[in-house]
Amino acid sequence: FCFNGDIISSLDLRDLLSFHRRHGGIGTLSLWQVPDPSAFGVVGLDRDRIIDFQEKPAPGTAISDLINAGVYVFQPEL
Repeated sequence: FCFNGDIISSLDLRDLLSFHRRHGGIGTLSLWQVPDPSAFGVVGLDRDRIIDFQEKPAPGTAISDLINAGVYVFQPEL
């Protein structure tokens, strides 16, 4: 696991690790849905794959309402 240094989280790490293992990716990022993502790093998805990042978009221009929640799982080779 890897965590941003400026977060407090109630995320269930067992669920995140289980998701990571089920999907077989090299890395898994936790995401959080928010009503206004303009103050955050926004993530664009294609089903369960990240396809885009957008850092602090102007209000009304975000590619999604999902933000990087700052908790990650990476495979050792990464």
